[in-house]
Amino acid sequence: MQGRQPVVNGEAVESRPAQPLVTIIIPFFQRKSGLLQRAVRSVLAQQGIDDWHIIIVDDGSPVDPMKELGPLESELAGRVTLVRQPNRGASAARNTALNRLDRHQPIVAFLDSDDIWNDGHLQRLCTAFAAGADFYFENYHRYDEPLPRFSRSDLTGHRIECADNKEELYWLDGDFFDILLNGSPATTSTIAYRHAKAPHLRFRTDLWFCEDIFFWMQMSRIAQKVAFSRILGVHCGKGINISEGAWGTLKLAKVFLSHSRYHHLVRSEFVLTPEQDRWTRSMLGGLDVDFWEAALAAGIRGEYRSIPLVVNYLAMRPQAATRLPAALAKALHNKFLKPHPV
Repeated sequence: MQGRQPVVNGEAVESRPAQPLVTIIIPFFQRKSGLLQRAVRSVLAQQGIDDWHIIIVDDGSPVDPMKELGPLESELAGRVTLVRQPNRGASAARNTALNRLDRHQPIVAFLDSDDIWNDGHLQRLCTAFAAGADFYFENYHRYDEPLPRFSRSDLTGHRIECADNKEELYWLDGDFFDILLNGSPATTSTIAYRHAKAPHLRFRTDLWFCEDIFFWMQMSRIAQKVAFSRILGVHCGKGINISEGAWGTLKLAKVFLSHSRYHHLVRSEFVLTPEQDRWTRSMLGGLDVDFWEAALAAGIRGEYRSIPLVVNYLAMRPQAATRLPAALAKALHNKFLKPHPV
C-alpha cells in the first residue's frame, strides 16, 4: 500500500483517521480465500457515507489478509488498519480492535469476514444514529436458511413510529433484553452501537458461542433508544462456522457446553423476571441432556478429549449429573452410534 505506512505488530499498514464517524471491526480467521476481499468490497460499495475506517484483526488466519487486500490497495488507501495476533477467537479479536478506539469514537459497526453488507446498510445505520439511536440492527439472510431472519422473528408488536420512512427505520418498543433472550433477531454483521455509551464494554472470551448475544444484552441495559430496519441489509455467508458440528464429534459437545455456559451466565449476571428465569432454567435442563448425549457419542467413537469437557460441565452445573439417565435413554432411542449432521 502506498503513502504513510506506520508499523502495527510489525506489519506496514495504512494510517487511520483520528476519529472517523464509523469504525468497522472485522475479525479474520478463514481457510478459504476470497471471503475477506468480498466482505471489504461490500463496504467499499456503500453509497452516501464516506467517513469510515476498517480495523481488521488477523486472528492467526491460515489465509493471509494482505493477499486478500492487495487488489483493493488503491481503494483502501488510508481506510484500513491491520492488526495481527495469535489465534484467540472472535471475541478476543473484536476486543483487540475495541481496545484501539478512543472512548469518544462515535459509531462502531461489525462485519464478519464471511458476510457482506448489501447496498444501503451503512447509510441506514448512520441515519438511525443521527436520529438519536444508541443501538441498531437490521434484517439479514443466512446462506443456509430459506427466508430472511425477520420472517421468523415478528417485531410488529415491538415497533413504534418510523425514525425514517424511506429507510423503513423503526424505534424498538418493549424489552430488548427479553427479545434477545427468547431468540435474537440481530446478528453481529447487522449491529452498530454508539461507542460513547459503553466505551469499556467488551466481548466475553470465556464464551465460544452466543458471546455476541451476551454483548447485545449488556448493551440493552445501557442503550436508551434502539432502532432497526426491516430492509434486508446483510447476507451471512458460509465460512468457518463454530456453531455447526456432526453428531458424535467433540465439536458438537463444545457447542452445547458453550451454549449452556451462556445461559448460566445470563442467570448469574442479569436480573431476570420469574418468567425469564423459568425459561432459562428450562433451556439449561434441555442442554444438560443434549451435552450428555453428545459427549457420550463422542466418547464411544474414541474421542476421549470429551472427558475434560465433562469435567468442565459438571464444575459449572453439578446438577447436570441427574440428567445422565435421560440422556442415555434419548441416545439409545435416537441410535446415536450412527453419525448424522446437525
